[in-house]
Amino acid sequence: MGFTEPCQVTIAEDELDDIDKDEIKKKMYKVGYDKGGMVPRTLDGNTSSRNNRWYYAFCFKVFAAENPLESKNLAGLNDRMFRIESIKSRPKFLIKTVLDQMQKSEDKRKSKYKDIISKIVYLRKLLLVYRLLHYDDIIEEVPLNIDGRASELTSPHIYLFASEDLADPSSEDDNNKPALNEVLKTLSRFLQKKGEITKKTIDGIVDEALEKELFPVTQANEVIDVNGKNVTTYTISNEDICDKVRDMVDGVPSTNPSEYAFYSTVYGKITHKRILKICKDRFSAEPIVIGSGNDRYRALVFDKETVEKVGKTFEIISDIKIIDEETDENFIEDDNITATEEWNVPAPTPLQLRSTENTQKHVQNEDSGAVERKFSVFGRIRSIGDKKTPIDYVTERENDIKEGSNDNSVFEYFMG
Repeated sequence: MGFTEPCQVTIAEDELDDIDKDEIKKKMYKVGYDKGGMVPRTLDGNTSSRNNRWYYAFCFKVFAAENPLESKNLAGLNDRMFRIESIKSRPKFLIKTVLDQMQKSEDKRKSKYKDIISKIVYLRKLLLVYRLLHYDDIIEEVPLNIDGRASELTSPHIYLFASEDLADPSSEDDNNKPALNEVLKTLSRFLQKKGEITKKTIDGIVDEALEKELFPVTQANEVIDVNGKNVTTYTISNEDICDKVRDMVDGVPSTNPSEYAFYSTVYGKITHKRILKICKDRFSAEPIVIGSGNDRYRALVFDKETVEKVGKTFEIISDIKIIDEETDENFIEDDNITATEEWNVPAPTPLQLRSTENTQKHVQNEDSGAVERKFSVFGRIRSIGDKKTPIDYVTERENDIKEGSNDNSVFEYFMG
C-alpha cells in the first residue's frame, strides 16, 4: 500500500478462503472500500526508530476463492464487493508461464509468448505515460439514479469514464463515450445480481414478509412522535412474524418443543431469536407486551417509514443511469436559500463582522507582500501572529550574548 495517495497498487489475491481467520487483513479490505480509508502500521517495532505510518487501503482489489465467503463474520466484506462465478476453462496463455518468460531476456523467450509479452509491456508503459499526462485532471462527479452502497461500489468507475477527456472528439453524436456505455451496462448487471442475492438473504425475506404480507393485513395506528410528526405504526405479534418467514422459506417446524426454530432446505436452521433480532436491529422495531392474563403475548411495533427506508436497500437495481439535475424531481436546489437560513444559523454580530474584515485585510496584505511586522529588542523580525514561549525568548537571548550583544539582562528584557 502507498502512503502518498490512494490507488498506488492493485491487489490480486488467490486462496481467500481463510479471510475470516485473518482479522487484520479483513479490516484492511473493509476499510479500503472507502477512498479516504487508511490503516496504520508500526515500522521497526523492535528498534529505537519505531514509528507509525498510515497507508491508503483504497485500491482495485480482485480475490479468488474455491468456496463462496458465506461466514457470518464476512457479511460486511461481502456487502462491499461484487461476486463473479467462474468455471474451469482452457486459456490460450497460462499466466504463470507468461510471468516466467517475462523474467528472461528477450532472446531466451519462447516465440509463442513474445507477442503477448510485448503487448503487456507496451500497455504498462502506455498507462504510466497516460497517468503522468492526466495526473492533475479533475474527475467531475455526475448525478446518478442510485445512492448508498450501490453508488459507493460503482461511482468511482462511472466518474472516471464519464470524463470529457475520454470522449471521442471525432464523433458528432452526443452519445460519444462508448467506454462509459459499456461500463454502465456492466456495472448495472453486477448490481442486479447483487440485489438478487441480497433479496434472498434472511434480512431480505423479513423485509418482504413485513411490507408485502403482514402490513397490508394489519390495522395501522396513527401516533404523534415527540417532534409532533404523524407516524404510521404496525403492531405485529412475534409468532405471526416467525410463522410468515417460515412459510416464505418453506420451513419445517422443529420436532423439539423447547426449540423455537424451524428448518429450511436452503437456509438450514433458522431460530425465532434470529428473526426477531433482525426486526429490532435492522428495522428498529420496539418490543411490546399486549393483552393481560392468559391472553398476553409479545409483539413488535414497526414504524412504516423506517421499514420502507430500510427496504430500499433490498431493491434490485436493473439499470444505472446518469440523470439530469434540472429535470430530476428528486434533486432539489434553491439558490435563494442561504446556509444561514437553511440551518438556522444566527446572524453574525457587528464585532464578528469587524473581526472578519480585519482577517480579510490581513490576507490581502499577505498576498501583496505588505504583512505588518514588529521588531524584537534584538532586531529580529517576527510577524504579529507569531507567539513566543518564555523558553524561546531565553534561547534567543542566549544566542545574542554569544554574538556579543549583552546590553540588557534577561530580566530587563522580560520586564520591558
